[in-house]
Amino acid sequence: MQLTATHYISLAVTLLVTLLPGLLAAKRVKSADDYNVGGRSSGAGLVAGTIIGTIVGGAATVGTAQLGFKLGLTAWWFTLGSGIALLLMAAFYAVPLRRSSLTTVAEYLVTDYGKPAGWLATFSACAGIFFSIVASTLTALHLIAGLFGVPLLAAAAIVIAVTLLLVFFGGLSSSGMAGIFKIVLI
Repeated sequence: MQLTATHYISLAVTLLVTLLPGLLAAKRVKSADDYNVGGRSSGAGLVAGTIIGTIVGGAATVGTAQLGFKLGLTAWWFTLGSGIALLLMAAFYAVPLRRSSLTTVAEYLVTDYGKPAGWLATFSACAGIFFSIVASTLTALHLIAGLFGVPLLAAAAIVIAVTLLLVFFGGLSSSGMAGIFKIVLI
């Protein structure tokens, strides 16, 4: 595959425009509360952007499309499962969690069901995040290596650098803005 200068410029501009809203949002982060929950002032759009940005990544788009091509409708389980989980969270946890002034669902479950529920929720969340990160990173590695003709180690360095920029600088606001932009881009 031969990429032209236009391709490289388009890729660079897209990456910059994807990172820019997050980096600008990072300027508003002044405390741990700002980082974790957007200062509890995030609107529905920013929260939706955060959730969408988390779910709609390389694994969800490229991976699901590939599985759909190979296996048909069965590839829909990821999207269906994510959608059902989000609806359940919206129906049962969103309002009580916001009213409680707690930060995580695990904290909320501990207050109602005790420490074992918190450990289970924390372990489940960590496992889910781990598998999601692995799937998204594998997709990104091969995409970057293929597009730029760099070794996988260099592609990993690029993925880690971009991820660290978003994670360390902006927290919820940064990921929300990046998520909104990803949906607009798609």
